[in-house]
Amino acid sequence: MNGLGEDSMDDFEDVDIDSCDHSTQGESCSGQDVSRHTDGIPENSEPRASESRPLGATQLRVPSEEAYQQAFLPFRTDTGTSYPCIQSDLTVHNTDVFPEPNYHPYVSAMDATREVMVHNHITRRVPPTELAAIDTLRTTIYAMEKRMEFGPDLAVKAFADLDLLFFGGRLRDHVRVRWIRASEYARFAAMPTRLWAITTRLPGHGKCLILMNADYHLLQKNDDPLRAMFGTLLHEMCHAYRAIRCERASVQVVKRRGHDEFFGTMIAVVHQRAMRVLGLWAIAEHDLYRQYHFFPGEQTATGVVVERLMDAVLDLDDRMTRINDVTERVVMGGIAAVKRLMRVQDVAVD
Repeated sequence: MNGLGEDSMDDFEDVDIDSCDHSTQGESCSGQDVSRHTDGIPENSEPRASESRPLGATQLRVPSEEAYQQAFLPFRTDTGTSYPCIQSDLTVHNTDVFPEPNYHPYVSAMDATREVMVHNHITRRVPPTELAAIDTLRTTIYAMEKRMEFGPDLAVKAFADLDLLFFGGRLRDHVRVRWIRASEYARFAAMPTRLWAITTRLPGHGKCLILMNADYHLLQKNDDPLRAMFGTLLHEMCHAYRAIRCERASVQVVKRRGHDEFFGTMIAVVHQRAMRVLGLWAIAEHDLYRQYHFFPGEQTATGVVVERLMDAVLDLDDRMTRINDVTERVVMGGIAAVKRLMRVQDVAVD
C-alpha cells in the first residue's frame, strides 16, 4: 500500500514490530453510570436536537452492503453521515499525505500514559472547545443509536472531536484512519483472521495508521454497531497515542501486542471518561486488560496473576491462529485444485 510498512523499534533491541491489534467483540458495558455531573455535563441532561442533514447526505444503515462499499470511497463533509467537521480534517484520512512532520519530543511510555491520565481526570477543568465536542458527539450518538443510520465515514468525521476530548488533540495530522477489507489484513498482521482493527506505525517519525475492519463492523450483525465502532476506534487511538509519543516499544509490548500495563492504564481512564460523558465503552466486558491497569512497582497479587494469564492466553492464541491459518490455506488450495480439475474435464468433454 504505497510503501507503507512497519518500523523497527524496541527499547532494548531492534525488532520488526509495533502493530497493535484489537479483536474485541462489540459488547456493551452494563451497570455503569453514564450521567454523572462531571466534565461539564449536567446530570440527566438530554442532548440538543439533531442538526439538519447537509446537502447530499445519505442515510445509510449498518450493517449493509451500501455502508460497506462507502468505506472505500473518499469522505466528504457534504455527503454520507451528517457530522459537523471541515474538509481539511478529512484530507489526511483520504490520502497518504500528512500535512507536517511530528515535531513533538518523544517521551517515555510512563510519561505518555500520565499525560492521558491527567487529561481525562475527573477534576480537570474542561475548556469550551471540549464541551462543544462533547455536545456534538452526544447529539450524534443520541440521534443515531435508535435506527443505526450512519456510515463508515462517521469514524473519520468524529476523529478530531474524539482526539480533542480524550487525547488533547495530539493525534490530529499524525494519525490516519482507513477502512480495509478483511482480506487485506494479511499485509499488516501475522494473525489477520479475527481482528476488528489494527494500528501500525508508518515509516518516519511519529506517524501511524489505524486500519478498521470493514467486514466485521459494516457487514456482520452486532447488537450495537455504533458503540462497537466507536469503542474499537478509541481502543486503537490509545495505541496511536503511544505510537506518536514514544519512539520505541519494549519487549513486553511486542509480546503482548501493545497491551502492557501502560496501555491498560491509558485505556482504563479513557474508558471511564467515555462512559461518563458519552455512554461509550473503550473496553469490552471480556477483554483481559479490563482490570489490568497499574504502573511497574505497583503490582498487586491479582495484577501479577492477570499479567501471567495474559501472557499464557496470548501464547495459546498465537499457536491456535497459526494452526487455523494453515488449515484455511490448505482448504482453499484444495478447492482451487478441484476447480482447475473441473475446468480441465469440461474442456476434455467439449
